[in-house]
Amino acid sequence: MVENDPPETIAGVSRSLKKLAEDHDDIVGLIAYGLFKSQQSEWADAVRPSHEEAARYHLTLQKTQIASLRANAEGKLSDLLHQLKSQFQDEIREEIQSEVDIKVVEGITKKIAEAVKREFAIAHRHSIMRDLLVAVGGWFVTLLITVLIVIVAYGPSIIDVVKRLMPSAGH
Repeated sequence: MVENDPPETIAGVSRSLKKLAEDHDDIVGLIAYGLFKSQQSEWADAVRPSHEEAARYHLTLQKTQIASLRANAEGKLSDLLHQLKSQFQDEIREEIQSEVDIKVVEGITKKIAEAVKREFAIAHRHSIMRDLLVAVGGWFVTLLITVLIVIVAYGPSIIDVVKRLMPSAGH
């Protein structure tokens, strides 16, 4: 023990900490030490001990209390891990659901795009046929009008044509 260390510490390390935790990586022991310090604080608030009495509080830490504090610490750690597991499971589940939703939407979008392409191809084929028929029909109408113009301009008058087609009533 270092001369300046209070009686509850050994070379700067609490005797209670040494009893509760095997080393600095002993998480359960460190949590148990925190629980012990919380109990010590509650005791000090209730009793209002002298400085010496408060310094000797660690001496009251017996094997049964050590086991109880460690069991309580294990329970708290287990509860925390369960809570974190549940929280992360929910977050992961939501993230997976979001990814599934995105994939479903992408799949539907892809199917719609494929259907639109198919329909456009069919409509385009029909459009070509319709355009071809319109062009041929337009050509035919233009030819007919041209023939009529030529006949009217250079042929006999309509009256002469009608007279020739109809037998004369008086002759």
